Amino acid sequence: MAWLNFLDSIEFLKKNNVKVLEYKIIDNKEKLEELDDFPYVLKLSSNLLHKTEEKAVITDLYSKESLISAYDHLLSILKKHKLEGKIILQKQVKGLELIVGINKDEQFGKIILFGQGGIYTEVLDDTAIRILPIGKKEIEEMIFSTRISKLFFARGVIYDTKKIIDLIENISRISSKVQELDLNPVIFTKEDVYIVDARVKLED
Repeated sequence: MAWLNFLDSIEFLKKNNVKVLEYKIIDNKEKLEELDDFPYVLKLSSNLLHKTEEKAVITDLYSKESLISAYDHLLSILKKHKLEGKIILQKQVKGLELIVGINKDEQFGKIILFGQGGIYTEVLDDTAIRILPIGKKEIEEMIFSTRISKLFFARGVIYDTKKIIDLIENISRISSKVQELDLNPVIFTKEDVYIVDARVKLED
């Protein structure tokens, strides 16, 4: 089974009662002219393999001009690679970047991962893994075994860790339906947890 694209992955999560960051499909520039309340993110939902190298996710869009320029860039990627795809608009959310994932290990079966997310996940190597199924106590232990969890209570800023625990519980609940799952980044703010990007590979 192949990886689902962004839209199909997000819709799978929504159907399984996992809350995601809202999005809009942008199919013409006129929709961008109506926007305010910046900043935004524009990204591609397609089968493009190397999204980072192609700059298929564009952040920090603070004006209508920058939105239109980003839209044109994403259209050019689709044309260059002769791909079908959608251009997706999301509100940009600032916070701690986390990762939540599921994988299938040959020895242990399904495992779940949590840790520091973003484009430097592999470089920073701040993740923890547990074997599924997993209970709330194990989820808490997994979360607080990471270095990034120290920021949840740093410098007088208190994050509601129950929201992260609930998210991981929800993801573990649907683990039987997926071969692999990659939520990166998950943005953790003082107010909430936002799944910003997702890739899902369903069980056959």
